[in-house]
Amino acid sequence: MDSGPLRFEAPRTAASMTQPALDDLLVFLREVEARVPRGAEIALVPARRVEVLTPLMFHYLALGQLPAHRVLYAEVPHFPARLPEYVAVYGAGLDDSRFALVTRLRGGSLYRRAP
Repeated sequence: MDSGPLRFEAPRTAASMTQPALDDLLVFLREVEARVPRGAEIALVPARRVEVLTPLMFHYLALGQLPAHRVLYAEVPHFPARLPEYVAVYGAGLDDSRFALVTRLRGGSLYRRAP
């Protein structure tokens, strides 16, 4: 078995060596964290499924990666009771006039509640 040439570089994320399927998600969460103000309420929607994650595990991972934010549980971008301030959709966009696009990210999109 040939594993290729030896490389001396830092892994892309903390999960690169053990759970490489999570790399894109962790990069996405890092980008969300950098763009949403501390203390803001955000719903993270797992539109792109990662085979090693259930929606609840996705939520727990988001809680851990965004400790300065109020992370809401959301399996789908449907908010009948109260709209969150921000919505980040992993693996897709959001077609909902109640939200305005903030930016497209590697791996998804970030939206803010429309005024």
